[in-house]
Amino acid sequence: MQSSSSLLARGAAATVLALLAAAGLPAAAGAAAGTVTGASCSAVTEGHEHLADVWCYGAETGASAIAPRTLSVTEAVSITGTVVVDGEPAEGWAELFSWDGEYLGDVDITDGAYTFADVAEGEYKVLVGTYDDHGSQWAELDGSDGLGPAKFVVSSESPAEIVADEATLGDEPWVYFTVAGKGSWSTDRLCLAAYDAEDFWDASISAPVSTDCAVEGNPTFIDELEKSSEYLLRIVPAELATAAEWMDYEGDEFWFGNVADPWTPGALVFITDTTTGPDWHFVAYFGDVKGGAKAFDEISWLAAFQIASGYDDDTFRPRESVTRRNMAKLLYRYAGRPDFEMPEESPFTDLEPGDGGYRAMVWLYEAEIASGYADGSFKPNKTVSRQNMAKFLYRYAGRPDVDMDEKSPFKDVKKTAGGYRALKFMVDEGIASGFSDGTIRPNQDVIRRQMATFLYRFPYL
Repeated sequence: MQSSSSLLARGAAATVLALLAAAGLPAAAGAAAGTVTGASCSAVTEGHEHLADVWCYGAETGASAIAPRTLSVTEAVSITGTVVVDGEPAEGWAELFSWDGEYLGDVDITDGAYTFADVAEGEYKVLVGTYDDHGSQWAELDGSDGLGPAKFVVSSESPAEIVADEATLGDEPWVYFTVAGKGSWSTDRLCLAAYDAEDFWDASISAPVSTDCAVEGNPTFIDELEKSSEYLLRIVPAELATAAEWMDYEGDEFWFGNVADPWTPGALVFITDTTTGPDWHFVAYFGDVKGGAKAFDEISWLAAFQIASGYDDDTFRPRESVTRRNMAKLLYRYAGRPDFEMPEESPFTDLEPGDGGYRAMVWLYEAEIASGYADGSFKPNKTVSRQNMAKFLYRYAGRPDVDMDEKSPFKDVKKTAGGYRALKFMVDEGIASGFSDGTIRPNQDVIRRQMATFLYRFPYL
């Protein structure tokens, strides 16, 4: 088994954080007086650095949070709890999630206590943590088995106050996962289970150490881990809560690394840090992209954030060439599927409303990222070369200044060549690299695996 590298690296970090919002994840909301109400991301994250790292747009983008929201309330029900560290009341934060993993808001833990007031009817889970090195964990209720979060049910029959068990925080690390399941699964709600790799024998006799469930695209959180340890990760399309349910389960599943079991080549473990974290991993099932494959992390990231999807046979086809239609769809989703005024008629002679990717291709044109051809066509099925891909991303980035060297660093592209500035931009930004022979090969087709890597490294939104 191989270990998966941490994915928040280099220039991709800001992009990944921004894409939490772009992929449809709600930004931070809720603050004052323990009431879950709308607020700007900057207001919420003041004093909550962990939220800035996980839920908000990258600071350098200057963007604000997604539109604030206020939960509708039918009855005045509160969710409360207490948190201790070393036997003393803790200071920290508590976050409220829907049972499907949608982030709803946070409140402070003050003198060891927190309260979410006026919570609407629904099913919730609560994550608690401190500002120092004492980890985080899911809140539990009397009778919960401790493998994953307790379900807080707010209904017309609920008491006015739902009280969580007292949480005792230590220095255990915690890990976030964003997961996309098999395309053939009929549900988008997935459950994850982490197993101690050293003690694992078989899923039918080994109990997981931690679990969580969420709808695809929403983050899952694995707690109760040990530092500097290796864990296996199992993903199923079923609601499993107890150790017995996980050991009895015989339905479809896959393990981290996109394999049928943890003994198959390609299976991965995730390794916890020496600190409390958090770390973040991305999981997306494709039968032809196993753990250790080229661009495994980048392809998993692309699909987990629903920027790209696979084919009906659960493959990604990483070596397939990218077409202009594909490129438009990828960039449109990467941008967060922005609204724009659609023209009354198609701007291209070979595109009509209702064609696959039509909206994305028109957006690409309206945003002046791509243009059509002299004959009025767009040629959606034409493959994209490295030079054309560079032009698209350079325009998307806003045509930033590029240091024009006295001499071209590429043996096969002169400074006067079309697309030179865009290719130079890609290399300077670390988005793409040349080849060992000193060429950039501008006319070579871009394949899906490479496109995943380029977008993963792309530091613009």
